[in-house]
Amino acid sequence: MEDSVEYSAQAQPDVPLNRLVTYRIARLHAKLNSQATRILKENGKLTLMQWRVLVIVNATEDATHSKIATKTQIDGGQISRCVKSMIAADLLSAEVHPTDHRQVNLRMTPKSTAMFQQALPAMRKRQSYFGKALPKEQHDVLITAFDTLDAMTELSVFPD
Repeated sequence: MEDSVEYSAQAQPDVPLNRLVTYRIARLHAKLNSQATRILKENGKLTLMQWRVLVIVNATEDATHSKIATKTQIDGGQISRCVKSMIAADLLSAEVHPTDHRQVNLRMTPKSTAMFQQALPAMRKRQSYFGKALPKEQHDVLITAFDTLDAMTELSVFPD
Protein backbone atom coordinates (compact mmCIF):
# COMPACT_ATOMS: atom_id res chain seq x y z
CA MET A 1 0.00 0.00 0.00
CA GLU A 2 1.13 3.47 -0.74
CA ASP A 3 1.64 5.89 2.14
CA SER A 4 -0.53 8.40 0.32
CA VAL A 5 -3.53 6.05 0.24
CA GLU A 6 -6.35 7.58 2.21
CA TYR A 7 -8.16 5.73 4.95
CA SER A 8 -11.87 6.21 4.40
CA ALA A 9 -13.42 5.06 7.66
CA GLN A 10 -16.23 7.27 8.85
CA ALA A 11 -14.47 8.09 12.13
CA GLN A 12 -11.48 9.60 10.35
CA PRO A 13 -12.40 10.44 6.76
CA ASP A 14 -9.56 11.16 4.36
CA VAL A 15 -6.77 10.52 6.85
CA PRO A 16 -3.64 9.45 4.97
CA LEU A 17 -2.64 5.92 5.91
CA ASN A 18 0.84 7.03 6.95
CA ARG A 19 -0.77 9.26 9.64
CA LEU A 20 -2.57 6.36 11.37
CA VAL A 21 -0.72 5.35 14.52
CA THR A 22 -1.70 1.68 14.36
CA TYR A 23 -0.65 1.40 10.71
CA ARG A 24 2.71 3.03 11.36
CA ILE A 25 3.39 0.84 14.40
CA ALA A 26 2.48 -2.33 12.49
CA ARG A 27 4.70 -1.34 9.57
CA LEU A 28 7.60 -0.42 11.85
CA HIS A 29 7.17 -3.64 13.82
CA ALA A 30 7.37 -5.70 10.62
CA LYS A 31 10.49 -3.85 9.46
CA LEU A 32 12.20 -4.18 12.85
CA ASN A 33 11.42 -7.91 12.93
CA SER A 34 12.83 -8.32 9.43
CA GLN A 35 15.99 -6.46 10.39
CA ALA A 36 16.45 -8.48 13.59
CA THR A 37 15.87 -11.73 11.68
CA ARG A 38 18.66 -10.83 9.22
CA ILE A 39 21.05 -9.91 12.04
CA LEU A 40 20.33 -13.09 13.98
CA LYS A 41 20.73 -15.26 10.90
CA GLU A 42 24.16 -13.73 10.26
CA ASN A 43 25.22 -13.73 13.93
CA GLY A 44 24.39 -16.87 15.83
CA LYS A 45 22.03 -18.67 13.45
CA LEU A 46 19.01 -18.10 15.70
CA THR A 47 15.45 -17.31 14.70
CA LEU A 48 13.83 -14.21 16.13
CA MET A 49 11.50 -16.32 18.29
CA GLN A 50 14.44 -18.38 19.60
CA TRP A 51 16.29 -15.15 20.40
CA ARG A 52 13.32 -13.78 22.32
CA VAL A 53 13.03 -16.98 24.32
CA LEU A 54 16.76 -17.06 25.06
CA VAL A 55 16.79 -13.42 26.18
CA ILE A 56 14.18 -14.22 28.83
CA VAL A 57 15.73 -17.54 29.85
CA ASN A 58 19.15 -15.88 30.12
CA ALA A 59 17.78 -13.09 32.33
CA THR A 60 15.43 -15.20 34.48
CA GLU A 61 16.66 -17.74 36.98
CA ASP A 62 13.44 -19.76 36.99
CA ALA A 63 12.19 -19.30 33.44
CA THR A 64 9.01 -21.15 32.53
CA HIS A 65 6.76 -21.18 29.47
CA SER A 66 4.29 -18.85 31.17
CA LYS A 67 6.95 -16.38 32.34
CA ILE A 68 8.35 -16.19 28.82
CA ALA A 69 4.88 -15.63 27.36
CA THR A 70 4.09 -12.95 29.94
CA LYS A 71 7.37 -11.07 29.52
CA THR A 72 7.39 -11.21 25.73
CA GLN A 73 3.61 -10.75 25.32
CA ILE A 74 3.72 -13.57 22.76
CA ASP A 75 0.97 -16.18 22.59
CA GLY A 76 1.60 -19.09 24.96
CA GLY A 77 0.99 -21.62 22.19
CA GLN A 78 3.71 -20.04 20.05
CA ILE A 79 6.08 -20.04 22.99
CA SER A 80 5.27 -23.66 23.77
CA ARG A 81 5.94 -24.76 20.17
CA CYS A 82 9.18 -22.80 20.06
CA VAL A 83 10.38 -24.15 23.41
CA LYS A 84 9.53 -27.71 22.36
CA SER A 85 11.56 -27.37 19.16
CA MET A 86 14.42 -25.72 21.08
CA ILE A 87 14.51 -28.62 23.55
CA ALA A 88 14.58 -31.06 20.61
CA ALA A 89 17.45 -29.07 19.03
CA ASP A 90 19.39 -29.08 22.34
CA LEU A 91 19.02 -25.31 22.72
CA LEU A 92 17.13 -25.59 26.01
CA SER A 93 17.00 -28.10 28.81
CA ALA A 94 13.88 -28.63 30.87
CA GLU A 95 13.67 -29.56 34.54
CA VAL A 96 10.45 -30.30 36.35
CA HIS A 97 10.01 -27.82 39.20
CA PRO A 98 10.92 -29.52 42.51
CA THR A 99 7.69 -28.58 44.32
CA ASP A 100 5.21 -27.73 41.54
CA HIS A 101 5.36 -30.60 39.08
CA ARG A 102 3.14 -28.72 36.61
CA GLN A 103 5.93 -26.22 35.99
CA VAL A 104 9.04 -26.83 33.94
CA ASN A 105 12.10 -24.65 34.49
CA LEU A 106 14.03 -23.92 31.32
CA ARG A 107 17.77 -23.49 31.08
CA MET A 108 20.13 -22.62 28.28
CA THR A 109 22.42 -25.39 27.06
CA PRO A 110 26.08 -24.93 26.12
CA LYS A 111 24.97 -24.91 22.46
CA SER A 112 22.41 -22.14 22.93
CA THR A 113 24.76 -20.21 25.20
CA ALA A 114 27.37 -20.15 22.43
CA MET A 115 24.80 -19.08 19.83
CA PHE A 116 23.40 -16.43 22.16
CA GLN A 117 26.86 -15.06 22.91
CA GLN A 118 27.64 -14.94 19.20
CA ALA A 119 24.47 -12.92 18.44
CA LEU A 120 24.57 -10.70 21.54
CA PRO A 121 27.16 -8.13 20.38
CA ALA A 122 25.31 -7.45 17.11
CA MET A 123 21.94 -7.19 18.86
CA ARG A 124 23.39 -4.88 21.53
CA LYS A 125 24.98 -2.73 18.83
CA ARG A 126 21.61 -2.52 17.07
CA GLN A 127 19.89 -1.51 20.31
CA SER A 128 22.58 1.05 21.04
CA TYR A 129 22.21 2.51 17.56
CA PHE A 130 18.47 2.92 18.09
CA GLY A 131 19.15 4.53 21.45
CA LYS A 132 21.49 7.06 19.84
CA ALA A 133 19.33 7.73 16.77
CA LEU A 134 17.03 10.07 18.69
CA PRO A 135 18.00 12.96 20.94
CA LYS A 136 17.23 12.21 24.60
CA GLU A 137 14.16 14.47 24.58
CA GLN A 138 12.65 12.64 21.59
CA HIS A 139 13.54 9.28 23.10
CA ASP A 140 11.78 10.25 26.35
CA VAL A 141 8.71 11.43 24.43
CA LEU A 142 8.67 8.18 22.45
CA ILE A 143 8.85 6.05 25.59
CA THR A 144 6.06 8.10 27.18
CA ALA A 145 4.00 7.67 24.01
CA PHE A 146 4.60 3.90 24.08
CA ASP A 147 3.47 3.80 27.73
CA THR A 148 0.31 5.73 26.82
CA LEU A 149 -0.45 3.51 23.83
CA ASP A 150 0.27 0.39 25.86
CA ALA A 151 -2.27 1.49 28.48
CA MET A 152 -4.78 2.22 25.71
CA THR A 153 -4.58 -1.38 24.50
CA GLU A 154 -6.60 -2.35 27.56
CA LEU A 155 -9.60 -0.37 26.30
CA SER A 156 -12.39 -1.93 24.31
CA VAL A 157 -14.77 1.02 24.40
CA PHE A 158 -13.62 4.38 23.10
CA PRO A 159 -15.54 7.42 24.33
CA ASP A 160 -16.23 10.25 21.88
